[in-house]
This record gives sequence, C-alpha cells and structure tokens, in this order.
Amino acid sequence: MAVVKKTIMEERQLIGKVIKTLRRGQITDITQKDVSNALGFSQPVFQQRIETGQRHLDVAELWEICKFLNVSFTEVAAKIEEALTQASKN
Repeated sequence: MAVVKKTIMEERQLIGKVIKTLRRGQITDITQKDVSNALGFSQPVFQQRIETGQRHLDVAELWEICKFLNVSFTEVAAKIEEALTQASKN
C-alpha cells in the first residue's frame, strides 16, 4: 500500500509540473494567486499545493484551470499523459 501511495504522490507532482509549465508559458505573467483567485480561492496556496503535488486535483478544478489559462483540456490531458508515461518508463 505504501508503494502505491508514493506512486500517486509522484504522479501528482508530475501533474503539478505540467500545470506550472502551462501557467508560466502564458504571454502575460500569470501568478499562482491569479489562478487561485480565478477558481474562487483567496490564497495562492491552493495553486501552490497543486503545482507541488501536495493537493489532490479533481477533473472539475483542472477544467477551470484550463479555461482560465485558455488552453485546451484535451491538450493538457495529453501533456499529463505524456509526462506520466515517460516517468513510468524510468
């Protein structure tokens, strides 16, 4: 069970890195606070915990993040799948 939990935490970290890369890749400088506020959270710690893998991210939240960043949900899902697949090969 501990191995599965460790793997899930590592996967959350990879997902967070993908989201962080997308956020930082925007034309304008979008901060963690900007994303958190757009999703109705007053503190940037919400987005910070997602990007570091400390917080579970559900599909609805990912959908809202994609809309805010103006990126396709499908594109983000593909990037996440690519990162997770690559990590599982290592």
